[in-house]
Formats: sequence, structure tokens, C-alpha cells
Amino acid sequence: MGSDNATGETVRNWLTFAFGVLALAISVYSLYVSSTNFSVSQERELTQFLEKARDSLSGSENSTRYGSLTKDQQSLEAARRSIEQARLIDSQCPEVFLYEGMYQETQKHWAEATDACQQARDLFTEAERSRAVVCLANIQIAQGSLGEAERILQADADEGPATALVLANLCLVLAKQNKLSEAEDACSKAVEIDPHSFAAQNNFGIVLLYQDKLETALKRFSTALKLKPDQPDILANLGLTFQYQHKDEAAIEKFERALKLDPTNDFVKEKLAGLYRKRGDELRATVLETGTSRQIEYRGTGQALPASAPTGQGGPDS
Repeated sequence: MGSDNATGETVRNWLTFAFGVLALAISVYSLYVSSTNFSVSQERELTQFLEKARDSLSGSENSTRYGSLTKDQQSLEAARRSIEQARLIDSQCPEVFLYEGMYQETQKHWAEATDACQQARDLFTEAERSRAVVCLANIQIAQGSLGEAERILQADADEGPATALVLANLCLVLAKQNKLSEAEDACSKAVEIDPHSFAAQNNFGIVLLYQDKLETALKRFSTALKLKPDQPDILANLGLTFQYQHKDEAAIEKFERALKLDPTNDFVKEKLAGLYRKRGDELRATVLETGTSRQIEYRGTGQALPASAPTGQGGPDS
């Protein structure tokens, strides 16, 4: 009888221990699931804030060109808030520093912009580092320092492995300095590394356009548009190429498509106004130039259209 009681007590003790272990395991698992869900929630919230910052800075979901940073004060304020909220979630996220650098550039706070992009470059993985390098180069371009921008991009390309994004931006910087042979070489390497880089294809087209190689430029821009359909900057470059070929109707069609996607694009407005005036549509030209259909005097159309530079691609989000 005593032996049965001892055996029963032992069984009860083991059952109590087993249930305790099971309860502990369930508690730990619940804590893990809760922690995981919290992390996923934080990651999702961080992504949302960064997307808001990107879209506010670009001014358009269709525009990814770094040089198209918005100057609209409401958008800039929205970008600033999104960046601050993202920083509260993860103060060491390289994306946060990247957009902070872009925001500071719009404010012409060059030292703060440079510091933020340098921190982004240090925190990014090797595969993503190019975006911060391009950010640093564009800060120099915004200050008119093309030589310094070239040095930054070239140094990263030499350090390797060279990326299509860095080479596409280097290509454009070289072209702006009239180093067209070097620019074409950089673009060729960019396309060879990544034929699907719309920035590389577009910027290659720009270099060819600078050299009056209109047919080959057209092919590059067309390839870029296939890679990124309805991208306003590429449509503008196609329109410019058609205009140089004196194919005015084709140019107007591309410019109109670009303007629908980016209604604030002054470059496209200027080119369209010139083409409308050339074919005698003074009213539409004036609406584009002034935003109003007020009565105006007819002006002659004998003057040549002003030369304009095509629109480059290849910012950090390209």
C-alpha cells in the first residue's frame, strides 16, 4: 500500500513537472511569436515611411530620377516627417540616412547631406552601396562640382566591383564635361554589366544624342522605355530625339505623354509650347507657358527652337 502511494506521488510529480515544462514552452513560443509579429510590424511600418519619403522627395511615383527632387514645400515637409518617423523605428537603417541626405540636398545643406549619405554608404551592404555613392556624387553636381562628382564615381568604380548604376551616372557626368569618348565607354560598360538597367540605356542614349547619333540614341531610349514603361524623363528624351529629326508629330505625342505623367515638368512644357507655336497653335502654346488661355498677340515662328539638354537618369532609386 505504501509502495502504491509512493508510486502515485512520483507519477504526480512527473506530471506536474511535464505540465510545467509544457507551460513554459508555450509561454516562450508565445513570446517568440509576439516578438516576431512586432518585428514584422515594425519592418512594415518602416518600409511605409521610407516609401512616403521617396515619393514625397521625387514628387511623383513615376519619377525616380535623383535630379528631379521636388521643391514643393508640402511634399518636402511630408518627406521630413516620414524620415523622422522612420528614424524612430530604426536609427541605423541606411535607407533612412540616404533619404535624409536627399532631403538635406533640397535644403542646400551640403555638409549635412554629405554626412548623411556617407553614413548610408558605410551601413549599406556592398550590393546596395552604389546608391549612396550616387547620392554623394549628386550633392556635388547640385553645387556645380562636376569634377568632384566624377572623382567620387570613378573611385567607386575603380574600387570595384563596378555597378551599372555608378557607371551610368559616371557616363552622364563625363558627358556634361564634354568628355564624350570616355562617357560612351562608361555607358558601354554599364550596359554590358546590366542590359536591363534603364538608367544605363537612357544615359547611353543621351551621350549618343550629344554626338548627333540620332538613330542609335533613339534605339537606346526605346529600350529604356521598354524597361520602365511610362517613365516621363525617358518619354521626354524620345520626344527631343524626334524633334531633332524634325518629326514634330511624333515628338508632340511623346511630350504629351510625358506631361500627363509629370504635369510640372517645365522642360516638356517649353518643348511642347515651341512645337505648338511652330504649327500655328498659339493658344495651346500660351496655355503651356502661362497656365492661362488669356487673349495674346500672335508672335512670329521664324526663330529657331532653343537647344536643351536631355534628361539624365540614374539616381539612388533607379
